[in-house]
Amino acid sequence: MCWKSTSPEATREIGFKIGSSLKESIIISLEGGLGAGKTTLVKGLAAALSIKEEITSPSFTIIAHYQGTLPLVHIDLYRITGIEELEELGLEEIFDNKGISVIEWGEKALSLFAGYGYGQDTLIRVRIEMEEDGSRLIEIQGLDI
Repeated sequence: MCWKSTSPEATREIGFKIGSSLKESIIISLEGGLGAGKTTLVKGLAAALSIKEEITSPSFTIIAHYQGTLPLVHIDLYRITGIEELEELGLEEIFDNKGISVIEWGEKALSLFAGYGYGQDTLIRVRIEMEEDGSRLIEIQGLDI
């Protein structure tokens, strides 16, 4: 399924639609370049989960935890350079929290997802492509909204 976003507000709305469709124990892999709108999409998703805290990219802290109607763990793998660093984060324990795990730069961890047994029923992939006109093409796999 593909959506076109022409503004940050529209990207947040798509995130809200995703968040409104989620059940527990879901992993969302967010993929897209710098400035594509990954954190903006997470802000909408968090709003759908009734999270009141301000959502910021956890680029330096790597992992941020939020409590809403479902727990949300927001992970940013931008600075992670290898599989050893990924394994040190303890992602398997995080994924077992019965909440929602959203991973920016999730393509870096796809091999781990399969190794941990996460797949079609638990993994949603969201790819954000920046278009020449400044809009975003948002492709969602694993969830119908």
